[in-house]
Amino acid sequence: MKTLCRQWVSALERHPRLNPGLRILMAIFGGYGVAWLGAMALATGLPLSRPDAVALAVMLAFVLYLLFVLWVFATATLLRAASGLIVPALLFGTWLFFTPAATPEAANAARTDRAAGEIPQATGRAGREGRGGRPSADDSDL
Repeated sequence: MKTLCRQWVSALERHPRLNPGLRILMAIFGGYGVAWLGAMALATGLPLSRPDAVALAVMLAFVLYLLFVLWVFATATLLRAASGLIVPALLFGTWLFFTPAATPEAANAARTDRAAGEIPQATGRAGREGRGGRPSADDSDL
């Protein structure tokens, strides 16, 4: 079975059109999937408030996607390129599985932050105004 697998992989690597095509597919879809898993893992695992953790995780996901695309095309073999996507996916998946998601303590801390005024919320007419304090077109009937 092991020799059959090696023969199949070596045949894929020697094919002039299939090798780049598989690398392109792995880079686009595999890189996106692993970057998405990484963003989810970072968003739940970073010790920041929820909005800050999500924003930072999404920004880092773009860097991860770039790194995975570069990895797929920089490696010598398709097997190494695939393993460079599978191993981080397993690590991020494990991190997601064992990291507790939003806990009641985290939700209470977020409520406390909002009550302390860290997140300004627009209310009343001031929230419906357009740029520069001018009323928008929707406020003409008020």
